Amino acid sequence: MLTFSREGFAFTPPAGHMAGSNIARFMKKHSISGGWRQLVQKANGDIEWYWNAVNEDLGLEWFKRYDKVYDSSTGIPWTRWFVNGKCNIVSNAIDRHVKSQPDKVAYIFANEHSSRKAVTYRELDAQVSKLAGALADAGIKKGDVVGIYLPMVPEAFFAIFACSKIGAVHTTVFSGFSAQALHSRLVDSKAKLLITADTIRRRGKEIDLKGRWSKAVQGTNVSKIVTTGNGSGDKNIVNYNDFAKNGKSVKTEVMDSEDPLFILYTSGTTGEPKGVMLTHRNIVANICQTEPPHTTSDKDVIIGVLPFFHIYGMTVIMNIALCRGATVVTMP
Repeated sequence: MLTFSREGFAFTPPAGHMAGSNIARFMKKHSISGGWRQLVQKANGDIEWYWNAVNEDLGLEWFKRYDKVYDSSTGIPWTRWFVNGKCNIVSNAIDRHVKSQPDKVAYIFANEHSSRKAVTYRELDAQVSKLAGALADAGIKKGDVVGIYLPMVPEAFFAIFACSKIGAVHTTVFSGFSAQALHSRLVDSKAKLLITADTIRRRGKEIDLKGRWSKAVQGTNVSKIVTTGNGSGDKNIVNYNDFAKNGKSVKTEVMDSEDPLFILYTSGTTGEPKGVMLTHRNIVANICQTEPPHTTSDKDVIIGVLPFFHIYGMTVIMNIALCRGATVVTMP
């Protein structure tokens, strides 16, 4: 029910919806009968309990469980979380679902032509593993940065997870940005490889990306360009399918909880774009923070309208929803 006032509006979910929510189930499990305020009070009073309880409730998998939830001994701004934990977001978003529900649809990719492409967890794993192996064969290793200059197409999602799988750091750049905007982000992130397209369609118009990235990579560390287009005679510019087809399946890299996962940049409208680096534990923490209040489960279908170069799009559409085993419908 929506209620309106001078201060704005509020949505009050039906009682049945509230009773069936993750937060209600979580509170009942831990004998919290005084509502969400009591939960907040308990969580603030015992931080270790809260994060351990939510981690257990969500069934998040670790290669090696963390020694302690957090360490603020050097000061709160420099708090370390999930200390000495070993994880990889791919093991929770893809690997475990390939074992438990391989034929469940992970993504439904929709475009402006009203076409649909469904990809199961099994298919997602195959595409990601193949591309991850090709990246590794191309010399991309743990800690290296890969730029992704693509719209919301399947190849972009495969690329993001492939980078994470081998421990590389991805940075997604809005495909509507200019050559200079792309150049500045490639330089700042020290990206070694760029995954992109020759042309894309947006609002019925064909847009020349190649004309932009061919200028943008000049004076950067980018030594290879993988494009969904036709490639070229240049050995350093290769077609995406040709690049990925010979990739050998690789194991998911064991990462420290504080290892970097991706870099997202601000728009740069008020100055130089500023990059924010998130780690694997940042996403684990986001899952723990975001999921209890929601009712997300492996039975849900989530419509993802936010792009992956937006922080909420990157965390929810790319990671949190899949960690819960849900199906995501993406739109450009």
